[in-house]
Amino acid sequence: LYTTGILVTLLQAGIITTLITLLGVTGTETIPGTIIAFFLTTLAMTSIGLFIGLIATSEEYALLTSTALLTIMLVLSDIFIPIATLPTAIQTLATYNPLATSITLLREALVHSQQLPTLLTTGIPLLITALLFLAIALFMTRKRTTSNDNELHGTTRNDTERQGTTRSDKERQGTTRNYKERQ
Repeated sequence: LYTTGILVTLLQAGIITTLITLLGVTGTETIPGTIIAFFLTTLAMTSIGLFIGLIATSEEYALLTSTALLTIMLVLSDIFIPIATLPTAIQTLATYNPLATSITLLREALVHSQQLPTLLTTGIPLLITALLFLAIALFMTRKRTTSNDNELHGTTRNDTERQGTTRSDKERQGTTRNYKERQ
């Protein structure tokens, strides 16, 4: 599912980049940078979504959490309000916003036609975000899998212990046979 989401987004990035180039909005020199920006954004956002999906106890909770998080990210993303006009504490918080980093990366790629090394440097926070949330999600998944295995094995041990205190199948069959013979 994670890989499918990334592949679909890369396909969308290719289509968007092709349309932008064909319409003459930007030149072909922005294509590699735009694809890198879309890829890093997809990695980060998909990892955050995977994490939200793992901590959510229901579909409604996941939807509510992701909507609230996206709203906060939008407000602190330099789309509606320039980050420079925000109070200093909020500016600091906004610098860690993956959506703000994504927007900056896309602006540098599409509007300013920055070179790949500059774009990669700008995209490092997105890569760190993706790796961090992916590592947390993998840890949580492994922990859940281990606890489920322990519960499964615990049930098996209990069943084995119960079988030792109850009659065996052979004893039950013998009792059934004796009952039939008596009748």
